[in-house]
Parts: sequence; structure tokens; C-alpha cells
Amino acid sequence: CLRDSPDIDRMFSLIDLKSVQDWLGIGDGITELIIRTESFESVNLVTNNLSEEFDHSYDVWPWYEQNPIIQQLIAMQDAFRFILVGIVVILVLGQLINTMFMSLHDRVREFGLMESLGSQRMNLFSMLIWESVILVSIGGTFGYLIAYLIMTISSGIDLTAFGDTLGSLYIDSVVSPFIDLESTIFIFSTIFITAILTGLIPAWRATRLNPIEALRRI
Repeated sequence: CLRDSPDIDRMFSLIDLKSVQDWLGIGDGITELIIRTESFESVNLVTNNLSEEFDHSYDVWPWYEQNPIIQQLIAMQDAFRFILVGIVVILVLGQLINTMFMSLHDRVREFGLMESLGSQRMNLFSMLIWESVILVSIGGTFGYLIAYLIMTISSGIDLTAFGDTLGSLYIDSVVSPFIDLESTIFIFSTIFITAILTGLIPAWRATRLNPIEALRRI
């Protein structure tokens, strides 16, 4: 629930149901009923079931029709998340490609020796791709575990300094991050794709090496 927010206090007042019914003179009647579902995915199912149950004699609206502004904020948040992930992926790609090229430069003689001993270029290519995947996967896994540990021991991110602005949007000033299955799959899929993209160019360069020239490198 929201903590103290002057904006919310100026717009809303919490009154017990019986007092309101007496003031409006509606007896035991109610004008609106809000139902909270267990997940976002079940909203449409519950809405459709209630509409059929009441034979469309009552208006049954999902939350995004009642509060389209909130829906737009969530869509904007998702867009910002993809943009942020895209920026991070680009930065990671640049750093890892640089690391892989340095590794390639330091191991030219090794690759030349492997090819001269009969290693197929495709085997060399796949070896470097797997090195990239393992490197990124280990780093990504440790980063994920550290983030999960921080969220476990932390009480949330305090945004009290922006309390007035957040309060006007019905958002709590203390944000509690969480990681769900969808986010986990998205994170590790991004890691895997990034690792493959990182290893493509260095692996291709390694397969273009001339074994004789490579063995002459100091």
C-alpha cells in the first residue's frame, strides 16, 4: 500500500461502507466492486467469466480499461527496459569482442599449431564460440546471483526524495524489486545470444589464419 502521500490525501478519503450506504440512502447496495486477481495473466479470463456469469447485466471492466494511464506507464516501463537492455548488450558486446580479439592475438601460434596438427577449421570455430558462451554465462550467472542476493537482504529502494511525484501516480515511494521466471528466461536468453554474437567475428578470424604464418608469430 501507499505510504503517506499528501497528493493522495487531498484526492481521496477512506470511509467505512456502512456510513457511505447510509449517506447515499442505498441500503445494503454497492456501486462498484473491485476484484484483485492472483496475476496479470488471469485478468482477461476473470473478466470474461464474470461477464458471462452476470449475462452482461453489469459492467465488468479490466483494470487497463479503468486506468488506461497506468497501462501506458507499464508499456513505457517495458519499452525503457528493452532500451536499457539493448544499451547494456551493446556495451558488453564491445568489451567482450575486445577481450576475444586480445585472446586471439595472444594465441595465434596455438591456433596455427592446432591447424597444422590436423584440427578442422570448423572445430576451431566452434571451440571459440563455446569459450565465449562459457565466459559470458559464468559472468552472467554470478551477476544474477549477486542481484538476487541483494534483493533478498534489501528492504527495497527508497525513493522518498521523489515521494510527491510518485504519490500523484499512486506509486509507493519504496520500490521492492523482484525477479520472476519470465525475467530470468529473458536475462539468460539475452546472455546466450550476446555470447554467440561476441564470438562470431574472433572465431571467423581464427579460421582465416594461415598455419605457417601463425607459427612464425612471436
